[in-house]
Amino acid sequence: ARTEATSNISAAAVAKVRLEKTIVRAPFDGVAGFRSVSLGDYVRAGDSLMNFEQTDPLKATFQVPEIYLTAVKEGTEVDIRVDAYPGTVFKGTIFAINPAIDRQTRSIAIRARVPNADGKLR
Repeated sequence: ARTEATSNISAAAVAKVRLEKTIVRAPFDGVAGFRSVSLGDYVRAGDSLMNFEQTDPLKATFQVPEIYLTAVKEGTEVDIRVDAYPGTVFKGTIFAINPAIDRQTRSIAIRARVPNADGKLR
């Protein structure tokens, strides 16, 4: 009976490990999108299962004409407006500036973090 109990405990531990391997966790809080696979599909390591987006804070990427290069720097606050919410201003802070200037548009890519606790922005 003792041997059978030990064997059952071991089998339960193996089953628990196998079950834990079926759970997918993201390293951040966010919103899950559409699945790329169906239930029962075989997936391999590296296969895309779904998109998962961190929405708070949101990262906004935009272009600024080269002539404003001296006016922008990391830590600068920005006002962001989107067509979905006319008349609403979302505040953000610049956290990255691309060091290269786009040759065709003569603009600079900038990224800002925008708080989005209410989930309005996408």
